[in-house]
Amino acid sequence: MKYFNLNIDRLEKGSQAEFAHIVNHYSQDLFTFATGFIKNREQAEEIVSDVFIKLWESRSRLIEIKDLKNYLFIAVRNSCLTFLNRKKKNESSLDTLPDYYIEKYAAYSEEHISSAIVDQIYEAIEYLPPKCKLVFSMAKIQGFKRKEIASVLDISEKTVEYHLKTAVAKILDHIQLNNSGTSPNVIKALSILLSVC
Repeated sequence: MKYFNLNIDRLEKGSQAEFAHIVNHYSQDLFTFATGFIKNREQAEEIVSDVFIKLWESRSRLIEIKDLKNYLFIAVRNSCLTFLNRKKKNESSLDTLPDYYIEKYAAYSEEHISSAIVDQIYEAIEYLPPKCKLVFSMAKIQGFKRKEIASVLDISEKTVEYHLKTAVAKILDHIQLNNSGTSPNVIKALSILLSVC
């Protein structure tokens, strides 16, 4: 996710252009994040739209928000959990999340890694526990930093690190298990690709 410069003063004064700038910058990543929880594209779109509407309605208080990106992702996370609570009629939380859906991206394209290995990466991701899969997705697919993940998910950075290391180890194990003849170059490329920074 690229950084952009936000003019809060203009937004607080009702600048629709500034608001459109925020929507254009964050909507796709928020939609992907919501879809992972909800697994329903239409409902995810509605949740993200509602978060933006609430942001517009409360724009006069934006100066109180220290990190807009985290604020938006936390709002989407909370809305998704509320939706799941209503749908299942029980309390959903990140700890009781039954699964987290990851849409396949073309982000994993290395010249030393075949499309079959990329498919195996995604196959291995599907076997990860839901919270581990969520943390991995945020870090390796959506480009969040550990501190941001910890803030959005309300967990410690050590917990983020634990989930990332677990995910990387399980993915590498899965690929090595399914490719007994995998060349050292592929393993090295995968290690770099999946490295925990």
